[in-house]
Amino acid sequence: MSTLARDDLLAELDRAKRAGKIRFAGYSGENEELAWAASSGRFDVLECSVSVLDRASLAIVSKTPLGVIAKRPLANAPWRFDHPPERGDIRVYWDRMRELGISLGPDLAIRFAAHAPGVSCAIVGTSSGEHLASAVRAAEKGPLDDATLAGLPWREWPGVV
Repeated sequence: MSTLARDDLLAELDRAKRAGKIRFAGYSGENEELAWAASSGRFDVLECSVSVLDRASLAIVSKTPLGVIAKRPLANAPWRFDHPPERGDIRVYWDRMRELGISLGPDLAIRFAAHAPGVSCAIVGTSSGEHLASAVRAAEKGPLDDATLAGLPWREWPGVV
């Protein structure tokens, strides 16, 4: 938190904005830092993890008037693996998906994140045009219905990915 709240760094961010070098000041992160950035009045946009398997930030971003970019809406696509993946950043979501017993796939994941309260847009990282087109089609279907949302089990895990 100490780096985020440094007056000298924030002053430079403000200077860059006034000079027209940036249009919007943004913060990317989670937890207390995200809460501070959301309430500081120093940022125009926030980027944080939002997915079926990572919902902790929604308590903060659903209450802010700032633009919110959902990162990792696919939760690193853990459904691609039948066995525990070796990569830790995928494994954490694979473990969560298994623990909650969620049958997760790209359509559900995209619709959840893209239409979550407070979210302005979602970043879908892919090198496949086909996957991107599929994500756009999923988002265009609109938000998940209330029954589907209510049926998604959830628990908070310490920390975030």
